[in-house]
Amino acid sequence: MTLSQDIKKLNQQQSDIIKKFNRPSLIVAGPGTGKTRTVAVLIGDLLNKGLRLKQILALTFSDKAANELKQRVLEYYPESFDEC
Repeated sequence: MTLSQDIKKLNQQQSDIIKKFNRPSLIVAGPGTGKTRTVAVLIGDLLNKGLRLKQILALTFSDKAANELKQRVLEYYPESFDEC
């Protein structure tokens, strides 16, 4: 899936997070609410704006979420992890 396709799938709250992001943040939400997609799209948007992956820190509470996040970002920018 592309970054633009995932952006279109965001609900209003998720979209607001991407648009208003300007400092370190904590996203707290229940299971199945789209946290991983939101953070992946946020990272993709930051990369799109010129940040490098080594300038971004994303923490998750599980290996499953971390791997899913990494896979989504790799789908947006396959070369990103080579440039760290």
